[in-house]
Order: sequence, then structure tokens, then C-alpha cells
Amino acid sequence: MALPHIFSATVLSKNVVTAATKPSVERLPFSNLDLLFPENMTLSAYFCYEKHSSISTNEKTVTDVLKESLAQILNSYHVFAGEVVSNSMGEPELLCNNQGVDFSHAYADLELQELDHSYPDITVQGKLVPTIKRAVLSVQVTEMRCGGHVLGCTFNHQVADAYSANMFFLSWAECAKSIASMSYTPVFQRSLLNPRKPGHHDSCADNWYHPVQPLNGHKNKEKSQKGRYRRRTFYVEAQVINRLQAMATSGDEYRTKYESLVAYLWKFLAESVGDNNNTFKISIAVDGRTRLYEEGDPKASMMHNYFGNVVSTPYSEASVGELKAMPLTKVADTIHKLKVDATTPEHFFSVIDWVQEKRPKKVIPKFLLGKSKEGTVVLVSSGMRFPVSMIDFGWGKPIFGSYYFPCGDEIGYVMPMPSVRREGDWVVFMHLQGNQMAAIERDAAHVFRPLHPSYINGLMINSHDHAQC
Repeated sequence: MALPHIFSATVLSKNVVTAATKPSVERLPFSNLDLLFPENMTLSAYFCYEKHSSISTNEKTVTDVLKESLAQILNSYHVFAGEVVSNSMGEPELLCNNQGVDFSHAYADLELQELDHSYPDITVQGKLVPTIKRAVLSVQVTEMRCGGHVLGCTFNHQVADAYSANMFFLSWAECAKSIASMSYTPVFQRSLLNPRKPGHHDSCADNWYHPVQPLNGHKNKEKSQKGRYRRRTFYVEAQVINRLQAMATSGDEYRTKYESLVAYLWKFLAESVGDNNNTFKISIAVDGRTRLYEEGDPKASMMHNYFGNVVSTPYSEASVGELKAMPLTKVADTIHKLKVDATTPEHFFSVIDWVQEKRPKKVIPKFLLGKSKEGTVVLVSSGMRFPVSMIDFGWGKPIFGSYYFPCGDEIGYVMPMPSVRREGDWVVFMHLQGNQMAAIERDAAHVFRPLHPSYINGLMINSHDHAQC
């Protein structure tokens, strides 16, 4: 593959944006599900916007609009203007003190249409998404030569999961357009995730999660393995996803598109680069907001707007030899069962109770322990509710949006998201071992196509042509 254009983003100014209405200082504890995420783990998202006529006719610049609306929306999402501190037990918690969001304004001498999303380490990391140094949330607006711009955001994953970030992005965009009734009013009531009394947990919690104190050994291991993993962004066409689903479904046993993609990846990677004697663990991310309380319970409606982490990451493992021998339908059955077992109130409260039993020890999902001498692990998350097309601040919807997860060099990570350019297509961010990524690029190119500018620009040309007809 040809490498993308090499460019730099020059930071023109840096500011700190605080909530417009100064809130009172308060401490907000992390829930037991927040505590499952390592400290300092971050997740980024970015959105690309073409130059729009409303921008040039408005006296305010893009940066002005974003900063002013950010200050307003931080009144509701005050946790993003706070900081993570330690409580008396040495555990992390949020100090909501309105220290503010780091906000940078940058310029890149590049046409938006030249931006190659297939190599995010070259075009995104350190250029279009900011790093977090002190804040819980950092924002960067990068102007492009063509008049378009990129909005990049990085947040502390221990504070918010992707669902919470999606709530924030949508609320921020609605605030910028002065929409009176926002789609989400965040709920921070931690008692919704209180452990049971008496607490109890099943064996799955012991199998899927692990106490670690401290994490230094894991970090050193990451450093020694640095450089072995690669990041790429692909797109998968709708008809290909439908074909995978048909291949993974047997008889009346319906499998979702997500389950089918996970099953395909697990089997493909095992067949391509796996050693028959090693194990291969696959982990999935399950959101618990609709799982914890029965419909009709007032707590169920509150969970819909809950801000924080409500994610479980169960995993399954099999030997590479077993995966090679299993038909895709059987692999999909395994993924389906894994998901079903983790979508019950008992599962989530069992995990909550397990963390409570281990506190104040640090705990993490076992998949974050990464590669061992026995095999490897890949987490397949889901960004299918990523509302890219709805993140419109008043100058039109983004032409592209994606998450970017700078994982360490110990675990594989895959995040499928909907394409904003063509309905039914998916965008898939991947962080995999070098030999796994090489196999994807070499032998699965009919499924995962590099997200070069031609994909987005071709659709842009088509949309302009249709508009002129």
C-alpha cells in the first residue's frame, strides 16, 4: 500500500474552556464498572467537515461557535471539566471543580479530500486528535487548506464509555444549534450501580476479570513489545456484511451482523497466523444500560441517560486448531452464547459485586492482560451507535467520523462503526499484531478495504452529481 501524504498540524492557540455557569465543587465517586478500566486509558473520536456557506456568512468562526457551545454544554456535562483525584482509600474518583477542558486551535496545510484515514497513526495520532495531559477531556479544531476542518476529542475512558461520549457529542451539537430540548440529559446517579447486599458473584466474574496490584509489570511488558502492533482503518461494504451474516447463520439460528463479523475475524486470524497449539481469546463489549432493570422500572429510564461506564467485556477462548476445524456457523454460535450470557442483570450485578469484594485492589478485564505464552487476545468493541451523521453544529453533517483507540502493544482491538457516507457500509478501526494485520491486508482484502480518500471522495462526487441532477 502507498503511504498517505505526510503533513503536520500547527497549533495556533491553546485555551481552557470552563462551564459558563460556575458549578459548585463536588466529588463524584467512580462506580465499580468505572474501576474496571485502567487509569489513564484514553479514547479519541474525530469528525471531518467540508467548508460550508453558513460558516463564511456567519460572523463567528467555527472555533468561536465550538468554544461558546462547549462552555454552555459543560453546565450539564460538568464531569468533563473536572479532574481525576484519589480518595482516602487511594482509589480514583472525580473532582468536579470546573478546572476546564483543554482546547486547541490548529492548522494543517492539506486538503480535506487528501486525508487518508486508512493509516490513522500517520494522519490522526498527534495531528488531528489531542493528547490528555491534565484534563479529563481535550479538544482540538484543525482548519484545513480547503476551508474544511476536523474536530478531534480525546477523553479519559475511566470517566466515560463510548455511549456516554456519544451522548455528549450529540448534546454539544444540539447546544451549538440552540436546540431547546436536548436528546439526552446526563444522569450521574451512581446508586444505580450499587453492589448488592449481601453481594455474590458467579464463576464468570473470576474467569473474565482479574485483580492486579500494581500494574507496573503490565506496563513494562507493553514497553518491551512496543512497535509490534499496527493500526489501520477499513471499510466494509453492505453486501459483504450481509454475505458474512448469511455464512454465519445456520437454519433458523439467526446471527446478527456484529456476531457474524466477530466470528469471521476470530476464525480468519486463527487460520491465517495461529499456531495450532496456542489458544486464541476473543472478547466482546456488551453495554448494560438496557440489561440492568426491567422495562417499566423508573431506574430503566434513568439508565438510558446514565453517564459513565456500563460495559462488560466477556471473552471466550479456543485452541487455534479447534477454530480451524470449526465451521463459521459454530464459531458464530460461540459468540452468540457469549453475548447472551453477558446480557442479563445477574451478569452485570455479579461483576459489580466481584469488584466490590476486591476493593481497594485494582482490577481489570483479563483481556487487558494481553498476550501470554499461550496465545493472544482480541477485543471487538462496537461503535454501531456512533451518531456521526447527527453531529451537526450548524454547518452540515460530517463527511467522515471515527473513533481512534491508542491501545498498548499487548492486546488486539477492533471497533466497527456505521459509515456516514453510504448506508449499510461499516467503518472498521483495527489495532492488531503486525502479522495479523498483514494477513488482513493480504488475504481478507475482499472484506476489509483500506479507507483511502477515494472511498469518501467518490461518494462526495456522487452526492454532488445527484444534487445537480
